[in-house]
Amino acid sequence: MNKYALWLNHFSTFNHDTPHKLIQLFGDVSLVYENLMDEDILAELTYRELIKEETAEEIREFKGRLSLDDWIDLHIQDMYESGVNAVTQEDENYPPQLLHIHEPPLALYYRGHVELMRAAIRRIAVIGTRRPTAYGLEMTRMLVTGLSENGVSVVSGMALGVDGAAHRAAIEAHMSGTVAVLGGGVDICYPQRNFDIYRETIETGLVVSEYPPGTAHLSVHFPQRNRIISGLSDGLLVIEAGMKSGTLITADRGLEQGRTIYAVPGRVGDSCSVGTNHLIRQGATLITCAEDILSDLYGDEVGRRRGKNRKGVIDSLSVPEMRVFSKLTYTPMFIDDVVRAGGMGVRETMSVIDKLERRGVVRRVEHGYFIRNI
Repeated sequence: MNKYALWLNHFSTFNHDTPHKLIQLFGDVSLVYENLMDEDILAELTYRELIKEETAEEIREFKGRLSLDDWIDLHIQDMYESGVNAVTQEDENYPPQLLHIHEPPLALYYRGHVELMRAAIRRIAVIGTRRPTAYGLEMTRMLVTGLSENGVSVVSGMALGVDGAAHRAAIEAHMSGTVAVLGGGVDICYPQRNFDIYRETIETGLVVSEYPPGTAHLSVHFPQRNRIISGLSDGLLVIEAGMKSGTLITADRGLEQGRTIYAVPGRVGDSCSVGTNHLIRQGATLITCAEDILSDLYGDEVGRRRGKNRKGVIDSLSVPEMRVFSKLTYTPMFIDDVVRAGGMGVRETMSVIDKLERRGVVRRVEHGYFIRNI
């Protein structure tokens, strides 16, 4: 760990871009430290408003009571007592992808399995609205399960809604760890309603943040947090999103970082589908199953093979089965609507649906509602 990076990263009163401006000015984190220890230079930086007055006072207070080595010893001890570790940019486990994003984190604090940040790990960000529909939750579960079963680690922000559902599905798959990127200290669960996800992620996955332990989860932190979610990932999967949302901002960050954007289509007119349908119109890749991503992003044979198998299953359907299947979508559909759309009687429609369920083509998501399962 680079002690100068940890020290520079710990000041809560810095504007988010100040450390990077100082590094650009002086050339290196160690030189930033040396120059900030000089009262004349500190006063000049404050006068030029590169550093806020309150930050300058923090630095002066630090100079008056501790050496850097003493502070590092105490800081590391506090981290370990909280079950927290850290990596800086020179460390082996620092994700190399993040070195190439705008304002790469000087340090990353984590709890859990640090190997999930290594370059060889496949990672997909799964993001979406905090108020998903039943369709959005079902698609999240289905897609994340498929990705996890094929060795892809799911990255998200542990927020309510799609984020939490994505982490939970990855945990339940028991196949590959999930990565939660927080907008505050990793020693603080936020939101508290997702404490079960937080606990399970620490045990089987990874919780990570650029903010030191004890940092509150503030709304101003989340836009910065989102660049790490996209930066850690090979691509971004958007499940449901409104037109004006943090989800689309994260997708924009991903595009700036050269990441592939995938979007799940939604029903026209639904507020939760406006953002995803917009992304598709703008060139995002439309996906309906995990194999679409596996094949497109990784060139996986499993993706191509399952895609062919899916086509084979559909081609093998009987005329009545195809009539029912063709009316179903990935949005839950009530049985009465299936009957009307298919033009068959209730008994015949239910008999066909039973056959499709046994073949894994259709799935019942709640009482009386069905969706496509392939």
